[in-house]
Amino acid sequence: MRTPRLSRPVRAVVLLAGLAALAFGLASCGHAVPQATPSPTASPAGDLPPAWVQKEVAWQSLAAGDAHPQGCSWTVTRAPRLAFLAPFLRSYGGGSANAVYFVVLRGHFHSAETPGQSGERMYLVLRKQGHSYLAHGLLPGRIPVEQLPRMRSYRPVVPVSPSVWGHTLGEGGPAPGGPYQARNTPVTVYAGRKASGSPLTTVRSDADGFFSLDLEPGTYTFIMTGRPYTATTATARGEGPPLAVAVVLQMM
Repeated sequence: MRTPRLSRPVRAVVLLAGLAALAFGLASCGHAVPQATPSPTASPAGDLPPAWVQKEVAWQSLAAGDAHPQGCSWTVTRAPRLAFLAPFLRSYGGGSANAVYFVVLRGHFHSAETPGQSGERMYLVLRKQGHSYLAHGLLPGRIPVEQLPRMRSYRPVVPVSPSVWGHTLGEGGPAPGGPYQARNTPVTVYAGRKASGSPLTTVRSDADGFFSLDLEPGTYTFIMTGRPYTATTATARGEGPPLAVAVVLQMM
């Protein structure tokens, strides 16, 4: 039985289709067929606070005993709205110059003011202008979120790896509220428990009041170079997260 002959146009179409299939097979031989790459989804704008706030949050968490907090929520508000934390916050006005960052950290923290006290939430109230503290500590009870602007969330990360992460701070004087950043400040480091003898090294904090050092395991004393100071004595570990060290300038 004879096979019917295909017409010339049909034979041309079949021939072109076969050649196209052969070319595709040769091109893909030995290679995976490329897949479309989905576009990355950008983080919502404004999820991260300014860099100096991120560093304050990470350092405060480290200083309170948690180098890897579970998360952080933050917003910008007015100090009087946070009077449930500390009554004195009512006295701060509500103008734009008095805007504050309200930060809530989740993790495992120890109170610096009350030895033996611990909690799973810590708060910071930071002045937007002046980069100083109005209040901070373990968070008591519930947050009245209905009184606050929407809170954003992110996961804080300690941005340094050396054995010591220091923070230069000023206290007292005419500045209201808690300690404030002492920027671009020289720090002298001594081996041992006293600021005496020949210094081991010196370092200068950055524009946000932070510095980092790699020190051998041992006990060291830190002071602000050439100024009235409160000596800070701390013991550097040989492993684990960095040691958070506060070097304080006492203003009269």
